[in-house]
Formats: sequence, C-alpha cells, structure tokens
Amino acid sequence: MAELLKHPDQMEKVRREIDEVVGRDRLVEETDLLNLKQLRATVKEIFRLHPVGAFLIPHVSLRDTEVAGYYIPKGTRVLINTYSLGRNPNVWDHPNEFKPARFLDDEVVELSDRKMRIVPFGAGRRGCPGATLGTMVVLLGLARLIQAFDWTPAVSPLSLKEAHGLMVLEEPMKAFACPRLAPHFYA
Repeated sequence: MAELLKHPDQMEKVRREIDEVVGRDRLVEETDLLNLKQLRATVKEIFRLHPVGAFLIPHVSLRDTEVAGYYIPKGTRVLINTYSLGRNPNVWDHPNEFKPARFLDDEVVELSDRKMRIVPFGAGRRGCPGATLGTMVVLLGLARLIQAFDWTPAVSPLSLKEAHGLMVLEEPMKAFACPRLAPHFYA
C-alpha cells in the first residue's frame, strides 16, 4: 500500500481497472482476479521490491557442486537473498524503481520463477506450500482496499525507507481513507 500511496498514478490505474472489470455494485471477488492485470502486475512489483523476508529458508548442499562458477562443498549452508534478486541490475531495468508495467509484457514472470528473478515464496519442491493462498489474500485484500476507499497519505512526502536489517518501514505508514462505495458495503 505504501508504494501505491507514493505512486498515486499507479493506484489510479488499478482503481480504474477494478471499476471497469468489477464496477461499484459489488466487491471484488476471487474470480475477478484473473481479469485484473494491472493489479496482478502491481502486486508482483511490490513482492519484487519488498519481499516478506530478505532471505529464503536456508538449505544445506547434499553434495559437492558448482553454481555459476562457485564451488559449494557438501554440507554448506546456502541462503538465497530474495531482496537482492529483486534488485539485480543484471536482470531488471532500473531495479530500484517501482515499475509495475515490467510485468505487463508478453513474458510471464511468476512468483515462483524458475529463473529465480522473483521468488518471494521460494521455488520448486521447497517453495512455500501456502504461496497460492498468500498471493490470493494479498491480491484480494489490496483490490478491496483500492475499490472501497480513496487513499491519501497523511504525511507528504511519504518515506519508504526501511528499518535497518528489517523488511518493514522505518516510520509507520499513516493514510486517510475516504469511502467511495455505497454505505451498505461498510456495514
């Protein structure tokens, strides 16, 4: 939500899409999510820039192996830095910029990407078993927040600086929400 408050133009794109696909006579439902491309691209971009944790769960190499020219002896604890993967300039153009449009092109980048470009839930057989559910909860929750309210940051400019060593904002985000649907949706 913080990225969208910082980039109101993108929030407006998502809101317009929701209004066109769903309207204002009912709330966004899970079945609508496949038709909300701007929303899905926005959530992927948020997961890319702000993964839930900086590292995936540690693994231990089962045998001596080599990865990208690096020798990894058997028994070595291996960590994957999801924060760095999402900001890798060899993979992403302007990696520190919030650009959801990068996920609207023809090449599909999934949240368990086999090329390891974006993996907020891990990948393969050791990936998070709740990744699909977690993604749906985020998509549906964000869609309903955008559909139901007009949002304004309480402080301007809004800082997205993260607390040292943590994946949370240094300062709590504060925003004003103004209802935009019929009153019965808020009962």
